[in-house]
Amino acid sequence: MKNKWKQAPWYGYVIVGLLCLGIFLPNFAQYQVTSLADRLRTELGLSQSQYGSIATAPLLAGIILSFLSGLLMDRFGVKVLVVSVFLTAGGVILRAFTTGYWFMYISMLLMGFSASFVNSNTPKVAGAWFPASKVTAMMGLVLVFSNLGMALGSGTAPQFPTTRAAFRFAAVLAVAVLVLWVLLNAEKKGSAEASPETVTEEEERAAFGDSIRTVLKNKGLWFVALCNIGMMLGMLTNTIFMPQALMSRGLTEQEAGWYAVALTMGNMITSIVSPAIVRRIGTTGARVRWIMRICGVLGGVLEAAAWLLPKGPALAAGLFATGFIAVVFLPFLQSMPAYLEGIGRKYAATATGMAMTLQLLCCVIIPSYVVAPIAGDNYLLLFGLMGAMAILPILLCSFVPFELLMHIPKRAGDPASGT
Repeated sequence: MKNKWKQAPWYGYVIVGLLCLGIFLPNFAQYQVTSLADRLRTELGLSQSQYGSIATAPLLAGIILSFLSGLLMDRFGVKVLVVSVFLTAGGVILRAFTTGYWFMYISMLLMGFSASFVNSNTPKVAGAWFPASKVTAMMGLVLVFSNLGMALGSGTAPQFPTTRAAFRFAAVLAVAVLVLWVLLNAEKKGSAEASPETVTEEEERAAFGDSIRTVLKNKGLWFVALCNIGMMLGMLTNTIFMPQALMSRGLTEQEAGWYAVALTMGNMITSIVSPAIVRRIGTTGARVRWIMRICGVLGGVLEAAAWLLPKGPALAAGLFATGFIAVVFLPFLQSMPAYLEGIGRKYAATATGMAMTLQLLCCVIIPSYVVAPIAGDNYLLLFGLMGAMAILPILLCSFVPFELLMHIPKRAGDPASGT
């Protein structure tokens, strides 16, 4: 068989590595822009609203594409991921040569493709190569590279002598990632675990209408999506606005960039260790949900107030703790759709795509068009209102069936349900 080695069990780690690069690249490139906000506005003559549209353009792509990407993946397989990486690389390269608003906006919009496709399809791809017990860990690893891209993008961009030099470095990185994807991508034939019923390739690639109907009527998926939204609203707002908030306190652009790295480093470390910690402590579904409620309260408070801590170790530690605690359950929630009753591997990508679409839609509309006009330049009010969104996972986690993913025995009377 041609490229038989690409079907070897160990090759799943290569595929996960490609997924990591596919999400690292757009996050690295996007967060270069957030840390160069003042410089970019001056050089391109951007208004505040124009800059805001550029900074959130990759998220807009996610809103449009996440659900669609899941449908396409269920229908056509891994080749759609390769196309998404090609478009993202094209956007990063185009940005290195832009001199005006519209070309910059289009390039940033293109950069959102691979992040959307990787986010929506990682549970399905990982589920084909690994048993269920390892899928959450693989999802956590992909999230590590997502946050690593944010941290390195925001931390290193101000160190380049010019904005164009920073963007050209990202363009070279984009070419390297694209070449690796073209050379190394592969699609696993079959799944890592035996299924109770045999599913042919044609049956697995479900019809669009069947996928949509099945996903939309699954109650468990809606609860997972709402918890995801509540967890991400405060964190995404902190990540995007933190450099500007810190500069409003008198910090320099370079100082604000490096303190913002502490926030994303907290996200990155929790993606690595949270699956093991929660599995060790959460021996029952009720205990897991209590951990989630406690983390929700602490995370919401930190998202609202950690940026006010005194400059120095206290501020760095507070921002790191915010990033660590506020999204400790994110690897579980983002890998959950594939394991809900009635979803399974057949509809995994579509279900994850729907959850990601709702999450990104709320994370763009609520901070930018609802809360920001109310808060204005009052970052205390902005972060406070977004931190309060942690009430969603606190209230709704009772209906999230963690038992399905963590193999916890379900006890009588537990309200969680997957359908």
